[in-house]
Amino acid sequence: MNDVKFGTVFLGGAKEVATIPDKAVAWLDHFIEANEHFIIGDCHGVDLALQNYLHSRGYANVTVYYSTDECRFNVGEWEVERVILKNEDAMIVACNCAFLIWDGCSEDTKSSIEKLRQRGQPIFIYRTDLDRLRVVRGNCKLEKTNTNKEIKTMLTQNTINDFAEYAKNTLTIAGRTDPNLDFYKSLPICILDAVYSIGVKYSSTAKVTERYIKHFDLNISSSAADENEHTVKDFLNNIKEAGGTSAFAENVVHNRQRTSSVNGILKSEACELVARVFEKHGINTLDDFASYADKSSLDKDILTVHGQSSGIMLRYLYMLAGDNQRIKPDRMVQRFVAGIFPEIKDHDELQELIARSAEVLKSDFPEMTPRFLDYLIWEYQKNIKLKEK
Repeated sequence: MNDVKFGTVFLGGAKEVATIPDKAVAWLDHFIEANEHFIIGDCHGVDLALQNYLHSRGYANVTVYYSTDECRFNVGEWEVERVILKNEDAMIVACNCAFLIWDGCSEDTKSSIEKLRQRGQPIFIYRTDLDRLRVVRGNCKLEKTNTNKEIKTMLTQNTINDFAEYAKNTLTIAGRTDPNLDFYKSLPICILDAVYSIGVKYSSTAKVTERYIKHFDLNISSSAADENEHTVKDFLNNIKEAGGTSAFAENVVHNRQRTSSVNGILKSEACELVARVFEKHGINTLDDFASYADKSSLDKDILTVHGQSSGIMLRYLYMLAGDNQRIKPDRMVQRFVAGIFPEIKDHDELQELIARSAEVLKSDFPEMTPRFLDYLIWEYQKNIKLKEK
């Protein structure tokens, strides 16, 4: 971090925090050593505690923001700036980076974190309730960029251990096995399940695959792919036989869901387009998919299918096709992670968090994989929703 110059750093956090923990001070000192320009509010709580510390260090590169008639606290008699917006909102707009001290409860600080994320600023969050620092990725341009990768993502081992313990104490893991091991061994069924599962209850997705299998009287193994594996070519021929994607949706799977309520295409059309991508790359079976060398080009083509740019469907498709190192970073996973780390929402960070936590959990549960942990989280969140009804 010493090699990075941010420029203007928003200091703040929860009003309920009256003192700065020693570990947070150590990180604050990094910014001081870099002679960053600090902008800070004039409130009691953490604002006042931060002002007192900066004044004790004789630090002068500070501007105090206030939105009331008079500035309430300006311990170091620094420059001031009166703003029309709330202090936090004005500083979010003005900063290149933020260092926030949060108790895990303050809704105002939580809101600031979300606004900073949306603007792409890096956020250093010190959690007083966990005694941990989290660095949330950002995409703003720094004065030096040689260490951008380090700044963009920093899931510490303590964060991983905390989440693994949270999962262990919350989820029912003992004696369980990954049900994905018994999923249909057919790439077209993986495509159907992955596309139709986005944004809906899984029960409706299961009916789609069941109806497809029944309509064409298929016998698809759930233990291992064999010489009779139902292939991408078979799937495309079946759509053609049904009369196209619209007739397929109406008469075969009896489901006319769209990829989005706004300008979405039929999910049946999306399935055909994904299958066409596989056909273009010469992929016909699960083994073809697993052994395909140019996954980067394949992924890029699948992401261009209407409604699939988020990548969630693609990640799930890999999981269904046998990749147990991936997760599906959908709303179920996000809600579970928010129970302990609400600031972690980026898909890649969620993937890293769960993958590394699964590795930690392996010491107690040898069968644990990222995909299995993802399933356990999905199951837990589904049961919560059922209990709420």
